[in-house]
Amino acid sequence: MIPRLIGLVSSGSDVLGLLREYVDGEVLGEMDLSERPLPLRREWAAQIEKTLDQLHGNGVVWGDAKATNVFIDKDDKALLIDLRGEFTNGWVDAKLKETKEGDLQEPSKIFESLETGKSDLLDDYDDYGDDDNGVNFDGDSA
Repeated sequence: MIPRLIGLVSSGSDVLGLLREYVDGEVLGEMDLSERPLPLRREWAAQIEKTLDQLHGNGVVWGDAKATNVFIDKDDKALLIDLRGEFTNGWVDAKLKETKEGDLQEPSKIFESLETGKSDLLDDYDDYGDDDNGVNFDGDSA
């Protein structure tokens, strides 16, 4: 699932942003998975996988698949957020960024963490990939 689109923020003919529904819940990457039952974690994995299949079936790539871009709502449904196509080093190979193959590589850590209950596998990396020349978005050398 992804949060429902409410509308577009525009100026003239330019789209500046998206207005999505408010979703109350938690970010998967900040949860202690050992406190959640295995059957529920398996449901989340299935929901993530189903949503990825639906996105790919419609020609959409998640692009930045990582645990901090999975939101668990108050009804225990997994929602994918941040579909803007960046990637995070350590979650996907740079050569696979913004591809369906990258989308399938990235969630492997999420699925492993959900199966084992080990939250430490979800550690995020702060150095975002930019291009192939070893420079991060913040301008520092990689």
